[in-house]
Amino acid sequence: MRISGGSAALTVRLGALFALLGGQVGCAHSRAVLPAGVLPLPECSPQVWSLDFVTVRPGSLPAYLAFLDSNWARARRTAFRKGAIEDYRILTPADSGATWHVLLMTAYSDSTAYADRESVFQPILRSQGLTLIDGKGTRELTERIENRLIAQRPVPPRCPLR
Repeated sequence: MRISGGSAALTVRLGALFALLGGQVGCAHSRAVLPAGVLPLPECSPQVWSLDFVTVRPGSLPAYLAFLDSNWARARRTAFRKGAIEDYRILTPADSGATWHVLLMTAYSDSTAYADRESVFQPILRSQGLTLIDGKGTRELTERIENRLIAQRPVPPRCPLR
């Protein structure tokens, strides 16, 4: 297969190849005109990651990590099993120069799944209840939480068929 002629030509060639192989893999990155009988590759929405950069109160990091495991991570495990989220992570910086202490990451399949997060997590949190650590929760253990959203652009073959 020759890869030339721009993304439209490449999409047509790849679309024809995947159709011959009996399926579709990847994402369409253009509005190419495909030959008769060749199905277009699916349009993929970018995966959305919610990032919470958390500054923990002095001396509270071990308690906050225990709180996260008992509450935040537990809720994410449930949401992951239900297919409501695609991934979740708790990270701490490897160096002492970071301005945050904990990074909480949750991956949603797309912006619609992110927008629906409250309807997913409220019932989970209600059924689990809140586990305090030494009588403390997020407000008592943290100084600041800064949220950012990022979109991870899909690259073949990450895009599932929908």
